Amino acid sequence: MPRKGYINPKQTNLGKGNHMEPKLLKDALLKACKHRLSELERLYNFKHGTACRLCKKVKELGLNEDILNSMTSKEAHALYYKKQKPVESIEKNKIEPDLELLEQQYNLSRVKSHAKLKLTRELTIEEYYFNDPKNKELVQAGTHIFYSKSHILTLWRNYRNTIVKPTYARQHVLGDEAEYDFTGVKLPYTEGGIEKYATILVATLTGSGHIYVKAIENQSLPAVCNAIADSFRFWGGCPNVIRIDNFKAACVQAGRYQGIYTEDFYKLTSFFNVDIHSCRVRKATDKGSVEACVKYTTRYALAKANHRIVNGLKFNSLNEINSFLKPLINDMNNRRIRGRSKSRQEVFEQYEKPLLHQPISWDYSYDVSYSAKVAPNCRILYNEHQYALPIKWIGEQVTVTITSTSIRITQNSHLIASYPRKDFQKGVSAYEGYILDEHLSFDIFCIENQENLLLEWASNIGPNVYEWCHDMLYKNKQTYSDKVRLVNKLLSIPNANVLDYERFNLCVKEACISSLHKVTCHEIIKKWERCEQSTTYSEDPLYNNKNYRTIIIDYITCKSSSIDWSLKKQNLSYNDDDIAPKEFLNGHELYATKYAHVSNYL
Repeated sequence: MPRKGYINPKQTNLGKGNHMEPKLLKDALLKACKHRLSELERLYNFKHGTACRLCKKVKELGLNEDILNSMTSKEAHALYYKKQKPVESIEKNKIEPDLELLEQQYNLSRVKSHAKLKLTRELTIEEYYFNDPKNKELVQAGTHIFYSKSHILTLWRNYRNTIVKPTYARQHVLGDEAEYDFTGVKLPYTEGGIEKYATILVATLTGSGHIYVKAIENQSLPAVCNAIADSFRFWGGCPNVIRIDNFKAACVQAGRYQGIYTEDFYKLTSFFNVDIHSCRVRKATDKGSVEACVKYTTRYALAKANHRIVNGLKFNSLNEINSFLKPLINDMNNRRIRGRSKSRQEVFEQYEKPLLHQPISWDYSYDVSYSAKVAPNCRILYNEHQYALPIKWIGEQVTVTITSTSIRITQNSHLIASYPRKDFQKGVSAYEGYILDEHLSFDIFCIENQENLLLEWASNIGPNVYEWCHDMLYKNKQTYSDKVRLVNKLLSIPNANVLDYERFNLCVKEACISSLHKVTCHEIIKKWERCEQSTTYSEDPLYNNKNYRTIIIDYITCKSSSIDWSLKKQNLSYNDDDIAPKEFLNGHELYATKYAHVSNYL
């Protein structure tokens, strides 16, 4: 049994309020002079706090091994637990900061300096409190001390709360104004294998807060003007004023009181009978309603759209983006407004919609006009496509008006010609009589996207003919018109005689096998002339050169919007079996049957 008063260090760890046994204490103090904390904890099973207090006490008392060895255990115990009298500290006054001066200097630096070079609150405290000469003299005299920086920030924060000015809230009139702005976030989508980014336009009626959102191609003037017109159609009426930011496409010069906008943008406002209010530069409060809606739209609707994209469901067009956003915007409009008993949709339907005025017409389209001189070929070139005019207008000055769907050529308000737009489609659009026949023979082969038309014709003749035409169209390096002309020439060699198709297909195959290089159309023609041809004639009613020219000419003259054989197939009212060889010898009845559709049309 251990004697009374003995404490086993292996079993007990003394806390802060207990006294350690004298012998154990002296031994632990000796170890603390030359051992680390971890070793004390391991040797005596002390807790970390006990070991820290021992080492700290050794330093405070200035103990070492020689001093401890010259003392008894009781003397060491009494010295260790001796109560220290608190040092009487001289009370010093704290320097009170001039909070009004700090606030004044802080606001002054933000007015005179660049946005990225403004003084922070911490730098303001260092400059006008700690580095103040008067405050330094008081501290050096020993009668005063500084507050800590964190304490001054707390005092300053409380001071600012006492001088906060009330914010100004604009009063909005129902049906009076609509605000427009763009979100900083763009949504990616893929169109034609190319990744693009859609710009999101947000509009709101300030009276009810009703929101309209549309994804557009970019911030170009045509896209924005058409989107604004769509917002009026969505609301079923027009406000008196529209407030829009000074985006570059529409704003010629920004101003503090009134900006200067382009003539085309003024045409939009004149068409719908609305006025423009411009925003001051870097004053988001001028359109605070739409700024709040932009934040709401970004964090709700666009966040969901982005989540869809992250999960691998990409958008393939602007229409798909707008279809995805439409139900989300409806949910936003149908949610109850904070502090009100009704939603945006209810306020709009009951109070604001009846106050919107109706325009004279809803048929708005963005038009761009420019003056041009008719070239010697009597055509107007726009976006790589040519639009033909009558020959008499060569050298005349005309006005070209570009709409979203058409191109109109006028002179002194007299309409010369109007065509549907075919941007970036190389070729020509014309009406009958506008192009000479010798010119039309070249223009037929310049029309793009004829590959499927020609390859379907070639596959009807035979697989070898199809293979040769496919290689010519997709692997040959000649110009597009030359390739189409050669393929058309090859397909016209059998002269649409169905009885020669198989023999001609075999001729093309033999020419390709016997040749060591790419077989040209000229070589096939020479070989076909040496072959034995059919003595009878059975015309292919669909795939022939006459129908081919008719299809292309109908596309050029805007009678048809596509290049394929579908219309010709519909017009066939007879079968191939009904056509006897040498049909021109079969009399009047055959022609009456064959051209019945023409008679009905006339």
